[in-house]
Amino acid sequence: MDNPWYQGSAEVTTYQPEELIGTKLRALYQRKKGRDLFDLHYAIENLDLDVDKIIECFHAYMNKEENKAPSAREFEMNLEEKMKDEEFTGDIMALLRPEVEYEQDKAFENISSNLIQKL
Repeated sequence: MDNPWYQGSAEVTTYQPEELIGTKLRALYQRKKGRDLFDLHYAIENLDLDVDKIIECFHAYMNKEENKAPSAREFEMNLEEKMKDEEFTGDIMALLRPEVEYEQDKAFENISSNLIQKL
């Protein structure tokens, strides 16, 4: 690296996409941010991902933090409640570029069938 602020080398930690998506799935379960649903939907639609690895990472992180990952039904109920919450459903639209098309109901169905039901 050679620029006005720093000269030399630096180590950068990187993660496999499946691990990032696994932690994003954890975030979708643990917090109330609609952007997590968008990010997961976008990743599933646009990246070539190994779903089994995503689920494995999700379970590893949840078991480490919570001592237990939720069942598919528990996760589904959690997300269904969030989909009724205006704070959850309203936080993403201001963050999207105008040309980005996004339908939350389709994202919900996508994530439910491609990830949550495989827990």
